[in-house]
Amino acid sequence: MGKKIFTYLKNKSAFYFGNKSLPERKQALYLAYIFAAAFALRLLIFYNTTVFAFSDFVIYYSGAFKVATGEVLPLFSQSSPLIISFIGAWFIKNLGSINYWFYANILISSLSLPLLWAITKKITRHSGIANLSILILAFYPTFFVQPSIFYTQVVMIFIASGIILLLLTAYGTRNNLIASVCIILSSGLIVISMFFKWELLYFHIFIGVSSIYLFLLKYKRQALISLLFGILTFVFLQLTIQFFEPIQTYLKNGDNNLLFFGQTPYSGSEGIMLDSYREKYEQGLEEFKRLHESEYENQVMLKNAYQSMLIKDFILNHPHEWAGLQAKKFFRTLGVKPEGMSFRLLVSGKIPLGKNIAGILLSVPFVFLFLCCIFLFDKSLIKKLFQSYTGIFIITVFVYYIIATIFYPHYQIRYRMPLEFFFVCPAAAAFIISSLSGGNTLKQTIKKHLLIKVVVFIIFASAWVYETYDIFVLNKDRYIKNAEKYEEGFIP
Repeated sequence: MGKKIFTYLKNKSAFYFGNKSLPERKQALYLAYIFAAAFALRLLIFYNTTVFAFSDFVIYYSGAFKVATGEVLPLFSQSSPLIISFIGAWFIKNLGSINYWFYANILISSLSLPLLWAITKKITRHSGIANLSILILAFYPTFFVQPSIFYTQVVMIFIASGIILLLLTAYGTRNNLIASVCIILSSGLIVISMFFKWELLYFHIFIGVSSIYLFLLKYKRQALISLLFGILTFVFLQLTIQFFEPIQTYLKNGDNNLLFFGQTPYSGSEGIMLDSYREKYEQGLEEFKRLHESEYENQVMLKNAYQSMLIKDFILNHPHEWAGLQAKKFFRTLGVKPEGMSFRLLVSGKIPLGKNIAGILLSVPFVFLFLCCIFLFDKSLIKKLFQSYTGIFIITVFVYYIIATIFYPHYQIRYRMPLEFFFVCPAAAAFIISSLSGGNTLKQTIKKHLLIKVVVFIIFASAWVYETYDIFVLNKDRYIKNAEKYEEGFIP
């Protein structure tokens, strides 16, 4: 009996993951099953959730109830857009419960999977890779927990998926009307995304610049599409800023902490000021205010100018320390510490998993997939990407997200999800399938360029070991004792 089940599963896996193309009916059924499983799993997590107003995001969650009761809130606060609070308020007022916001979030998370399938299929031209990618993500712990957190990450992944798919469609079609519609819609989605999070603010610039490389590779049509997208998005953004006053106010009054803490040592690359720098920072700010206060409209603009001066000074006068800070952020972002919000949600649920199980559940899948990317790395797949317009496009998107996630802001592991969704999981799927195709074995694939792979592994493993040491020894009070409080039901 066991042998028959194993044989059945092996044959099914070979069919769904080994074939470059599947019959339309079979493919549609597979997508439907994955969507249903993803939706059900996310719904179970939501029903298990007991805490929603995390300290980091309480402004969004409480804002929904404030708006629902008639309190006036700005659409853009000093630190971020608050549109999800208004959307949550709509569900409260019209459907009677904030739960419907979470149901919608679960639906959006599940719908992102077929979008990623289409993206992966267009890039790899391999149904099996696309099928394995969405199977991994349907059950990827951090991603299936996030719909139960009142935050913008899920909707931003959905919007980014739509933009990427529309641009890939524009690149691939010979119909000028379809290409034009895709460019307009993708540019419009960039503007819409600004109301949720400014994650894609510079995306169009990277795509526009990539047109140069596409043109040099003789992909003239695709180069023109990239350039038109860059120009049109720039125009749309400028028109929105020009005629929508709340965004003008936000740009004037929005703080600069995200960039400042990511480019200076004042926070240790995290989002809070270190005590050892606080006095120096405050004294410098007072001196800067005394000399330049009359030059700025408000205190926020003055503080941002002061922080910009400190950023410039640190990069120009301490370039090696600045580079070290970026390296620190790189290894911490791709580290083993579980994402904080997901961790708190799992250990405080109606069926609490406990800090150890929750930590393992959130960390081990990422480490496993990352190790697949290292040891099953296939240079030929990357070479193919650099030779195709779809490959150049997704490499450009990857570079953008690496900069936006790691090198632009301060360290926050919750920013890593787009990297996992668009790149780590699909890359792992591609390398796994490639290593098992054409008569290859895992052992043969691992042995290729083994020395380089081992060196890369040792570098990351060393960073992971130190991070584990930091969690369990150096900052035990911060991590372990807090985790124990979460288990007891106290969520700061």
